[in-house]
Amino acid sequence: ADKFINGKKIIELGAGAGLSGFAMGCFPCKELVISDGNPSAVKNLKENLELNKSQFKSENVKVCEVDWMKEGGPPKEYVEYFDL
Repeated sequence: ADKFINGKKIIELGAGAGLSGFAMGCFPCKELVISDGNPSAVKNLKENLELNKSQFKSENVKVCEVDWMKEGGPPKEYVEYFDL
């Protein structure tokens, strides 16, 4: 997984609890965006980010509330990541 993540911009779509996104933070990616369209999920994600950010190898991690269906999809310069 390292060669697909290291130095890349990664975005998780529909993070929910954020487990997958936070796992991605353990790799040295250039930027990690953990996103969800649910305000309650985003609130929890932000709290979890503050509690766990010292574990991340990626220094540029952020959480955002976004409904990507309304936005027309994530920016093209990101590697899209989501779990099913």
